[in-house]
Amino acid sequence: MHLDYRKAQKLDYKPTRYNPYYALALLGPSGHIAKDKGAYSSIITAIEHLDGYPPVMRLDTMVLKISRNTVNNALEEALNREILEKDVY
Repeated sequence: MHLDYRKAQKLDYKPTRYNPYYALALLGPSGHIAKDKGAYSSIITAIEHLDGYPPVMRLDTMVLKISRNTVNNALEEALNREILEKDVY
């Protein structure tokens, strides 16, 4: 988890591309000036449109904050949409 708004702008997202260890990307508010976003308006949009990245769920909130409830809701939605499988062990 990377929770710092400013550090997320400099984060290298490329290691998640074509990496089977990443099943889902939960992305919250981030700046539009980000490393490796290319011609896209934001790094989130780039990840959503480029091949090889895990599925993206936006944690859109009205404030620059991600809450436990927001994450729980996104994970529940990912389970319902069968992006993730519930561990039965």
